[in-house]
Amino acid sequence: MDSDVISAHHHVHIETVSPRAARRRIITVGLAIVLFFAYAYLAVRAPQGVWNSPDEMANAYFTARFAEESVLHTLEPLEGVARGTLHPRSIAVVEEFLVPGGFHGLAVIYGLIAKVTGFGFLDFVTPLVAVLAVCAWRRLIEHLFGDRAGTIAAAVLAVTPAWWYWTNRGLYHNVLFVALLIFAAYFFVVRPLRAHLFQAENLLAIKLRRLTPLFDPFVAGLALGAAWWVRTAEITWTALGAVLLLICARRAHRWRELFAFVVAVGIAFAPALVLNDALYGSPLRTGYAPTEVIASAVSLRGGGADETISAEIATAPSAPRDDRNNSSAIRDVTNTLQATSYKLQATLFPFGFHPRTALNHFIDYGVRLHWGMTIMLAAALLWCGYEFLRGRSSREHTVLVILFGAVTAWLVSVYGSWVVRDNPDPGAITIGISYSRYWLPAFVLGSGVIGVASAHWTERLRTRVRGVLLAAGLILFAVFSFYIVFLTTGDGLFAVNKTLHGYARVRADVLARTAEESVIVVDRGDKIFFPDRRVITPLRDERTYEVLRALSVRVPLYYYGITMTDEDLKFHNEVKLLPLGVSLELVSTYDGESLYRFKER
Repeated sequence: MDSDVISAHHHVHIETVSPRAARRRIITVGLAIVLFFAYAYLAVRAPQGVWNSPDEMANAYFTARFAEESVLHTLEPLEGVARGTLHPRSIAVVEEFLVPGGFHGLAVIYGLIAKVTGFGFLDFVTPLVAVLAVCAWRRLIEHLFGDRAGTIAAAVLAVTPAWWYWTNRGLYHNVLFVALLIFAAYFFVVRPLRAHLFQAENLLAIKLRRLTPLFDPFVAGLALGAAWWVRTAEITWTALGAVLLLICARRAHRWRELFAFVVAVGIAFAPALVLNDALYGSPLRTGYAPTEVIASAVSLRGGGADETISAEIATAPSAPRDDRNNSSAIRDVTNTLQATSYKLQATLFPFGFHPRTALNHFIDYGVRLHWGMTIMLAAALLWCGYEFLRGRSSREHTVLVILFGAVTAWLVSVYGSWVVRDNPDPGAITIGISYSRYWLPAFVLGSGVIGVASAHWTERLRTRVRGVLLAAGLILFAVFSFYIVFLTTGDGLFAVNKTLHGYARVRADVLARTAEESVIVVDRGDKIFFPDRRVITPLRDERTYEVLRALSVRVPLYYYGITMTDEDLKFHNEVKLLPLGVSLELVSTYDGESLYRFKER
């Protein structure tokens, strides 16, 4: 080959960057670093190996299992004796194996990362992913609505209380799930790989140029499929959104690009179905109900609904009846349709559909708790309505507002109908209650609405005035968010960090006092001791009482919980435990909680 041709093939395009653009990049990188450490407060300050919730503990455990042995199960030989009770919350039992009690996408993805980086980096993965998601959100909004709208939307999202708080609690599924959705939209709409590869002039880029249009939709599909794996419960509304996106994009994307997107979704989500089948016996089962074929509808019909539905399905006709049994056939068909309707409702609304309850929770945990964002959103939505009535709203803007409203209504209806018991105080309204993490997609879309509206409001202002005004507003919002995220009583990150250090001290002392093969009965302490010690929850449960005797003769058995009063201890020893041939004996006390040992009488 001619040397001139070779040099042409290996010529790399050198992009000239203006001083202003260079300064902007430096500022962006600096802010990203600051944001990363704001998101990694607990990763840096909290002790390792203790968690503030059973969900985080379970995800950490199975992430470690997958990183070390590429499995998502653990054999528990005593499970037969314990009759399925020997497991912490958020971990399920199938036969004699401990398996994930929820979705396993995070454990696999983070487990693969831990195989490469080691466990020391694991706590920093979610903060890094969250920073990248904020950057992708900025580029997405900028692509659709302009540079200023993208910058404001990203800034608002970056310090939104729910996003900031749950990124610090990084072993929950929610931030990773939403980040993957943002990445999917970013690659599908902005198509950064295509732009980069078409500009590149190296030999590999030239050879791949024919396939370049497929790269972005393929990566977008992988991100969406991974998001479904991380939180399969959200597949209903996200799948509908993906279908609408494909319909709207049929002109902007060729059919082979859309096909690449769909294929990639299947590739990324297929492992979830395979693992569900291996762990729970069916591709369509999850850890939330591994032994149930039919979704529970108790919340829809009250107690006994499962038995009613099961009976109706069992009596459904398997073949046509003759004319003499028409009335019976009609009744059976009606029962079958009714059972199908209940199953569909239980699938779409697993916690029932209770509009008044959902509205109350939305007002408490969405509007009042996040009042700073509520004010901005209310103003933005009023402007959006005004622009729409004047006929000046763009198609993209209208779609964004409709999407925000629809997603918010759906998530509030589904999760707001559920009475969450995250806090021992049922009246507590704090950032640590799970509603805000379930509603994260709505907060993200809301930041986009605020960004577009704010960009319009400040459009006619002088550059310096606009900059000062926007900076002041964002700083004020950041201060408001900091107070909620860090200073909330009980659930703020400062309080969580203090609690975790207390847990670490308790764990160290309890582990020193108990043998490795011990079993500890706990009420809420499973997140402290597992997996260093096997656990049963809770004490005051008939299923627990039934297995205490059998376990006490095989392994050292303890109870850890709120320190019992003399009357409570006497009641347990003389009433609940006397027939079992065991009694409780105090071992040690820790700030209102105590460790007891079960002794044979």
